[in-house]
Formats: sequence, structure tokens, C-alpha cells
Amino acid sequence: MFPGIVAALTAIPVMALGPIAFAVRADIELSTADIGVAFSSFFLCSALFASAGGWLVVRFPASAVARVGTLCSAGVCVVLGVAEVKPLLLAACLVGGMVNGAVTPSLNILITRVVPDRRWGLAFGIKAAAAPAAASLAASGAYAAASSGFSWRHMYWMCAAAGVVVVAASRGLDSGPPSRSPVRVPRRRVRPRLSLKILGAGGLLGSTGSSVLTPYLADGLIAQGEPPGRAAGLLAVSGWLAITARIIVGVFSDRSPDPLTHLRAAALLLLGGSIGMVGLATGGTFPVLLVATLVAFGLGWAWPGLVHHAALATHPENPAGATSYMQTGTFLGALLGPLGFGFVAAHGSFTLAWSISAASALLACGFMLATVRQLEHGAAS
Repeated sequence: MFPGIVAALTAIPVMALGPIAFAVRADIELSTADIGVAFSSFFLCSALFASAGGWLVVRFPASAVARVGTLCSAGVCVVLGVAEVKPLLLAACLVGGMVNGAVTPSLNILITRVVPDRRWGLAFGIKAAAAPAAASLAASGAYAAASSGFSWRHMYWMCAAAGVVVVAASRGLDSGPPSRSPVRVPRRRVRPRLSLKILGAGGLLGSTGSSVLTPYLADGLIAQGEPPGRAAGLLAVSGWLAITARIIVGVFSDRSPDPLTHLRAAALLLLGGSIGMVGLATGGTFPVLLVATLVAFGLGWAWPGLVHHAALATHPENPAGATSYMQTGTFLGALLGPLGFGFVAAHGSFTLAWSISAASALLACGFMLATVRQLEHGAAS
């Protein structure tokens, strides 16, 4: 549970910005494109600082890195809560991305150290549920802001307080020296196999398509004519659905250990997510938008744990390199998706933006199946 909670707390600085944007605009000028810049900057910094996180976790206990990162994220939330101008808001998101990137490797290593490998699927599913958990918490704050005048600043301050509580409660966890296990980031650079390159491209495309759901769902529904309270409430419900889906998928991956089955399942989930985003692009009535949202979140956001687990299982000669390669790809996708979506929505329409995201998820589905084919034939670069 600790890795999942920390992952949620380090993601929430930027995850909260999209759902709560309509309330932030009462105090700070914030366009749709600005939200895309904030998300993309966050995940660019995450990708750049992931290697630094690998360096840290080799030299310090994984839990110590996670606790320090949680405190830093709490500080970022405090800054966001007091920000009065857009540059400070965006700068805080940059710092939050650095923290997120530096902490993520320690969470992955912590899972492999304290969880039996037969339960890795569930553990990675819980960790993967951190993103929708952060989104759901943010959406709940947005609903409170829309319906009862709850301040968006208070939400960030509460997140900061939660981070301090988690750090205090986790004292003594894994307090020993850094692990010398073989899953540590190796100094020898191993060239990724062709199958991993294809899988990494699929992860990048899948993340490009699905990463736009949290920052833009509320604004997209409002653009379709839905009131802010209903849009925020639907995002909150969808976030909990995504949490459940990622955990169920994790349990499935433990019960069905064949990694090729995992990749086929990920392809089906991405296909479902693509269909859901087509519904968001074309739906004009609330029932259609409701079903499209639930499908997009419940299926299109459930695949990451499966893919990361499969990358570890299918590339045992270099597990640390495999998970690092996949993590970089998904971070880059989370950079490109919101940035491109925000630009298209601001200068074109939400319909076109959702359609492009659906196409990206569909392409990711094809790459997952291509990876299965590559692994079945045993080809390597």
C-alpha cells in the first residue's frame, strides 16, 4: 500500500489541476493550452529525472527516497495552494515532475523487495491505481468547489498535510541499507531487444491517448454543455472505476502468469479505451457521454500495470532496463498527450482532440499485438 499511496501523493500536484481548473480560473488566468503545458512539463521532468531516481535508490534505502520525495511533493502542494500568478503555478508543476520522476524507481524497487513475485501483478496494479486515485480525489475536490464553494487552495493544502502524515506513519519501513539485488539499475548498458522497442512504442502511444482523460475530461464535458458539478462528479466516479479496474487487472495477471496473455489483454483494453474516446468525441447527450466516460476510464486506463509486468517477465535478462525503458516511454506519452490535446482543443475543437487520442490508443493496441507476434517468433535485434 505504501508505494501506491506515495505514487498518488507525488502525482496529485498536476493531476488535480485539470479537474479543478474551472475554480482556479476565478483567481488565475488558465487556458486549456496552459493545462496541457503543465501536464507535459510535469511528465517531461519525470522522464528526465527517472534516471536520477535510479541513482538515488542504489545509494539509499528505497523507502527513504520515497519518504523524502513525499515531503518534497507536500511542499509543492503548499506552493500551489498559495500561488497567485500563472508562472508560479507552472513552475511548481515542473518541480513536482522532478520529484515524481526521482521517486518512481524507488517505488518499483520497493515492490520487488517486499512483495513475493507471485503477487507482483497485484502490487503493480495497486501502484498503477495511484494515478486514477489522485484524479478521483482531485475530482471530489472539484465537485466540492462547484457545489459548495470549497476553495481549490484548501484542496492542495489538505494534500500537503496528507503527505506529512504518510511520512510520519511510515517511519521504520525498510530502514536497512540499499538493496544489492540484481534488479538494481546496472552500470552496463544493455541494448533493448526489438520486442522491447515495439512494446515501448506501444506504451508511449497508449499513454499519449489515455493520459488526456484526467486533465481534460471535466473541461470536455463542460464544452459539451454539462454543468461543472456534474462533470466533476462523473470524473470522480470514473476515477474510482479506474482504480478498481487496475487492481482487478493486477489480480488477473497473477492468476494468469503468461505475459503474452497480459499483452493481448492490454490490447483489448486499449481498443475499448479508443471506443470510449470516440464516444466522448461524438456524444451529445448525457447518457452517451456517461457510457463513453466509464468505458474510456474503466478499459482505456487499466492497461499500464499489465504492460509493465509483461515487460519484466519477457525480458528477464535485464529487468531493471526493461522497466526503465517502459517507464520512460509512458512518461513521454504523458508529456505528448496533454500538450497536443490542449493545443488541438484550444485551436480546433474537443471533438478533434478526442478523435486523435482515440487513434493513438488504437495504434497502441496494434503495437501490443505486434509485440506478441515478435515474442512468439523469438526474434531479437
